[in-house]
Amino acid sequence: MLADELRMLKNTLQMFRDTSIVLVTNKKVVIRCPDDIEARGLVRTLRHEGFNAFMKKGLKTDHYYVAVY
Repeated sequence: MLADELRMLKNTLQMFRDTSIVLVTNKKVVIRCPDDIEARGLVRTLRHEGFNAFMKKGLKTDHYYVAVY
């Protein structure tokens, strides 16, 4: 992911409480959200900004994860 896109993504994450970046690669970023309401709002906002974002529930926890491409 480009530095400008990552900076814009971090600015967007400041609007959402208790979200954190878990993984950063050159193609995707994985973000951990505390619940489904925060994850849905984050996905909706990121898609509006032009990112490809997908949401999935964690296997062992109640956290939701958002993958951004």
